[in-house]
Amino acid sequence: MYFPMVFEIPAVWWEEGGFFGPEDPRIILDEGVQGAEPLIVFNMISDGAGSPRAMWIHKPFSNITTILTIRNEERRPVEKNWAPFFHNEPSAGKRTETNEYLHFVYSLRPLQVLSCMIRSGECDWVFRQEVPDALTELHGDTRGEMRGGTNFMPIPIDGHSDIQTYIGLPRTHLNFCNAGATYRPEITVLSGFQSKFHIAYASVATEFGHTLLDEDLLSNPCTKGNILIPSSIARWVYNSREDMMEVSFSIADENIHILRLYGVLSFIRSLPYYSRFLAFDNPHHDDASRNFRWSVVGNEVIACSVEAAANSSRADSILAEIGELSKALEQIRI
Repeated sequence: MYFPMVFEIPAVWWEEGGFFGPEDPRIILDEGVQGAEPLIVFNMISDGAGSPRAMWIHKPFSNITTILTIRNEERRPVEKNWAPFFHNEPSAGKRTETNEYLHFVYSLRPLQVLSCMIRSGECDWVFRQEVPDALTELHGDTRGEMRGGTNFMPIPIDGHSDIQTYIGLPRTHLNFCNAGATYRPEITVLSGFQSKFHIAYASVATEFGHTLLDEDLLSNPCTKGNILIPSSIARWVYNSREDMMEVSFSIADENIHILRLYGVLSFIRSLPYYSRFLAFDNPHHDDASRNFRWSVVGNEVIACSVEAAANSSRADSILAEIGELSKALEQIRI
């Protein structure tokens, strides 16, 4: 097999239609097993009743394409923005066979996680967050949510074999600007212990300075600079000498850029979550009360991150409207 190459993925189509074939592909590899086949995860219109948009897995070496189906549920008209990750049982030790299941973060608030059998495409809920209204803080109208983004990659934790943590870059989708939605990435840490999960950290929306967007795009976040979508964590190298992560981004749905982030692991280990949860708590003990508390906090972390992004986008929209009004007044004067 030689790269670059075009994969043959069966897709439905009809005359005068559009948006056929795979969209938003994510590539994920079970790095715990040597020689594992990569998986390509994407959404695509299916040939079912009503032509719903579903999630799919394609195995490029085997040339097998499988639609994903949540068991015992009617298929929704649109399924997309599932963030994939491999969640292995810590007791399994060193593995020699590839994982039979692929997990997905289905939504971040509430946090919901699916487990899908790679061979058959059948999916089951393994975690569905429930937070009582009394423990949910009120937030302003954010006109959007955090979803999708990259795959989640495992974070190495010294001395804790039972708990697993993952890093991913979802993105907020906000609707304040008149010209269309604004997309911005956030850095997020997911924590999992057996079948329980919670959000451990979420950053504010970030543009990474001038690295991805030039001055013109940064100055016009409501128009030509509105789309900055994280696509995939392509590589993460960490050892005693190097700590570098490569993340791909889609800019304005026209260009793909690769960003190198340095010091990611060092940053994660400096988070208060690690000093408190891992040092003073006992993550090996499955205590329902403690897991519930972390779940409530994680739910609020996502809400605050989305609210911060909304506040920024709201301010951008006001500045954009003021700019448009100034131009209109100038034309009147002329």
